[in-house]
Amino acid sequence: MRIAILNRDGIGGGGATRAARRLRAGLRLRGHEALMVSPPQGHDPEGIAVEPAETDESHDPLASRANRLLQEGYIGPRRTALSNTLFSPEIAGYSFARCDALDAFDIINIHWVPGFIAPHNLESILGLGKPVVLTLHDMAAFTGGCHYSAGCGRYREDCSPCPQLEHDILQLARWTLGTKRRLLRHNNLFAVAPSSWLAACASASGLFQPGNVEAVPNGIETDIFAPHEKTAAKAALGIDPDVKTVLCGAENHREHRKGLDLFMAMLERLKDDPFVA
Repeated sequence: MRIAILNRDGIGGGGATRAARRLRAGLRLRGHEALMVSPPQGHDPEGIAVEPAETDESHDPLASRANRLLQEGYIGPRRTALSNTLFSPEIAGYSFARCDALDAFDIINIHWVPGFIAPHNLESILGLGKPVVLTLHDMAAFTGGCHYSAGCGRYREDCSPCPQLEHDILQLARWTLGTKRRLLRHNNLFAVAPSSWLAACASASGLFQPGNVEAVPNGIETDIFAPHEKTAAKAALGIDPDVKTVLCGAENHREHRKGLDLFMAMLERLKDDPFVA
């Protein structure tokens, strides 16, 4: 099969990009033709770089900067303390309506695409009639803009009022979710989540047709991430073999939801625990 993997970055170190590239590598090992499709900046040289559509209005500064203007002028000043995870405007993206780059593919797999594919762009991709699979790396695909709902379940209804935006006079979250539900409830739209929890959230959102959401764990390179003898591994990393070691990682440890403050508090309590020290 020929599989197009759409992501905002074709190369890079973000979690979604790494997952997409790992998937591409795994598909290729199984004999499929898989290519990354992304905007020109940061695209995979082996993949496809999608340019913005050339129209008479392509240089309209308001149109070309719409997402940034909305983020800086409206969303940013209205963010509440509930969450500091991304909240993306989804009003402008790359048009695929007159793009033949996807015609030759059998399946279209979409990963992390803020600023690349807005709901109306996704609608045009769905119009190709091919199976379109959203690989969920957060909750943004089925909310009114938040990438993490921070315990709010209003994405199951209409995202109004949004607890992450104060004085939302435009009712941006409600409009965004309503737009998604109006444009995207297609039988050929599927979602894959790396956890059962995220899959359950997506199923409850009402965006996807019943049965079109599955939980499939992300793949990793088992030749790299493989068990090793502990003493030898510590020696290779220059770690004292007698020291208790805990590994913690996050792309952005300043995000509240990553829980670094809780992790550090746990370590502080455990350091004097006779059963651990």
